[in-house]
Amino acid sequence: MKIRIISDEKNAEIVKVWSDELKKIGHEVCADDCDICMLVLPSGAVSHLEAGTMIGDGKKLIVWQGGFENDTIEGTYRLADLVTDSPIAVIDFLEAHK
Repeated sequence: MKIRIISDEKNAEIVKVWSDELKKIGHEVCADDCDICMLVLPSGAVSHLEAGTMIGDGKKLIVWQGGFENDTIEGTYRLADLVTDSPIAVIDFLEAHK
């Protein structure tokens, strides 16, 4: 499955870890033509705009942030297919949508 990871430069280390782990379990991490988009928080307006474009293109959206509080989910994230702080939940979601 092709996965696009969207985030700010300040999250480069986290994005690299996710990219490496997704590749280990057989996914392709790409910049375009993806099946699923993963927005790593915290991110700024440009990243959110890119994620919104992916939703508009019919792509599935995962929103991930370590330590994310589910009771603080903003309305924007309700459009996402998965909002989580659990790596296991991300992997389970990807497996379910192969």
